[in-house]
Amino acid sequence: MEYYNGDPHKLMNEMVGLGQKLALKSGEYADLCKDFAAKERDYNIELTIEMVRLKGTENLAATACEKRAKGDRRIAGLRYDRDVSKGIMKACEVAMQNIRTVLNAHQSILAWERKTAEL
Repeated sequence: MEYYNGDPHKLMNEMVGLGQKLALKSGEYADLCKDFAAKERDYNIELTIEMVRLKGTENLAATACEKRAKGDRRIAGLRYDRDVSKGIMKACEVAMQNIRTVLNAHQSILAWERKTAEL
């Protein structure tokens, strides 16, 4: 709704639709959180394996092993996938907050309508 045209029924119908969108986004967010956690786990496991391998074969310091391991194309790809997943998850979280904001605005309008109807 771009502006309030004075029709509370239309506003309430829109609120129902927004509630449904919020429920869908909430389910989507749970799936995105699982996906992010799995990608973070995979990245951390592979990073650790590569660091241990480098420490054993090249006898590098731990910090050097970490930097070198993060430069490995495969590890960097896993980190990229993790970071993209995190961004998508955060975007979904922001979308849910935006829906809540619109719902709160609609509730305020309806409360105002009730108050003015009492006068």
